Amino acid sequence: MHQHANGIDYSRISDVYIPRSCSFGKSQILFRDYTNRKEIELLLLEFLDDVCFRLRMHQVVAQTIHLSIGYSKQTGGGFSRQKKMGRASNLNQDIFPYCLTILHNFDNGMPIRSIGISLSNTSIEEEEQMSLFEDIDQRERAYALAKTIDEI
Repeated sequence: MHQHANGIDYSRISDVYIPRSCSFGKSQILFRDYTNRKEIELLLLEFLDDVCFRLRMHQVVAQTIHLSIGYSKQTGGGFSRQKKMGRASNLNQDIFPYCLTILHNFDNGMPIRSIGISLSNTSIEEEEQMSLFEDIDQRERAYALAKTIDEI
């Protein structure tokens, strides 16, 4: 630590860095202030569509959702929270209710100017744990539908 504090670093730049886990996200400063929460939910769903599409393209599932909301310049502030899902997924219908929970629990009703969503704690899609209490055929149909929409 003493050497590092004094600018001495013997690590090799040519060594390849392999991250333990990657995240997929999207954020945007909006063109106007949004006060209607139904519009915000629709924007959030559009962002989630894009992020889930990229998860499926990389054949991974994510278990942690991070949502950040920035309020208008006049009011300032915002919030940034994350929530871990019960099971990893890359399907919109699994992730969106968690996003809504975060939004409804921490939003104070101010005009929203920026939205960001990221999904992390990723794992390979084939390693997904199936539930005994869920209809597996329905889940496989949902995956097939999502893949077909991605191809279109």
